[in-house]
Amino acid sequence: MRNKNLKELIINRNQLSYLPEEICYLDKLEMLLIGQNNIKYLPQNIGKLKQLKTLVISGNPIDESELMRIKNALPNTNIFFNK
Repeated sequence: MRNKNLKELIINRNQLSYLPEEICYLDKLEMLLIGQNNIKYLPQNIGKLKQLKTLVISGNPIDESELMRIKNALPNTNIFFNK
């Protein structure tokens, strides 16, 4: 994936149904805004984003079990979610 130094990624309201696994290689990413899409699951390796401080996933059809998986994978990240 190009631009491994990317710190902020804002892709709200883009009718996305998934995020590619490659996003987990953006190891300098601090803010990921993916609200108002159609994403049900985040990549399995989302926990590799150790620098991630803010994750906005509001407005996506994420269920409770997936939300708990995300929170466990990213314990030091502020996660904003509401349906």
